[in-house]
Amino acid sequence: MSDERIKHVRLYPELALFHSNADRKAAMRKFQRSMWKTRRFWLLMLFSTLGFLAFNLTLVSLRGFAPIPPAMIGGLAGGINGALIGFSFQFVFRAPLRRHLREELLKQNIPVCLKCGYDLRGQTEPRCPECGEAFNSKLLTSTES
Repeated sequence: MSDERIKHVRLYPELALFHSNADRKAAMRKFQRSMWKTRRFWLLMLFSTLGFLAFNLTLVSLRGFAPIPPAMIGGLAGGINGALIGFSFQFVFRAPLRRHLREELLKQNIPVCLKCGYDLRGQTEPRCPECGEAFNSKLLTSTES
């Protein structure tokens, strides 16, 4: 791994396991190109948008009926909209990207657990010590020192 600072390593710890910055960038570009082509991405974007609209329209309509102070409605809207944005980000981008990065690491013979992302280099048994997921024992022999 180069000494160059890796961006987003806290959000995507798998990035630190790639051998070079070029490998990281190639894996990210490949994911970005494939993401736009998946039905899952567009469905999640559609339902996220509809969720925001439904929630905000409900709050606007409640304003006229419920004796709730406007500041309280604003705080509630901000909090719930923030949570909706966070969940949307997790399911639309972060989880699929982390899975993609793990698959790319495996293609480069860097052993990681596909389920949890644990670095499997140095393991003696074909089972992830972090999550208990079994993996192919060939990964143990193909590791690079």
